[in-house]
Amino acid sequence: MLETTHSLIRRIGKKIGLSDSEIEELIKVDAEHRFEIRLDNGKKFPAYRVQHKNKLGPYKGGIRFHPQVDLDEVRAMATLMSLKAAVVGLPLGGGKGGVAGNPKELSKEVMKIIGEIAKLPLEKQEEKLKEIAPELLEKKEHER
Repeated sequence: MLETTHSLIRRIGKKIGLSDSEIEELIKVDAEHRFEIRLDNGKKFPAYRVQHKNKLGPYKGGIRFHPQVDLDEVRAMATLMSLKAAVVGLPLGGGKGGVAGNPKELSKEVMKIIGEIAKLPLEKQEEKLKEIAPELLEKKEHER
């Protein structure tokens, strides 16, 4: 999915006369966050948040819960969210979250916490998670 998204951006970028550096800037994400959600029963779920661009407005995008979701898929969905908002003229950027797990295995309380955290700016997510549910935060990595 990510390769297809990047290929589309490169192909269209060339058609409309963008330079290689402008195209690469469109592909690059602003920020990524990786962490694990740990349940009381010991199960762990990899989780991701990607913020693609906010040039037109705040990052917009929900959370995908699926056992096979991975960072590349979340990158692609965040990128596509930026493009969709720009095409229809919405003053929004692109962002997306992903949790690699079956939502049926997550309690309503955990789903609510994850949803509330995802609404925050990336730099405030870890702080809020430590405040309201430190037991869910197993590890984290900041990139970019």
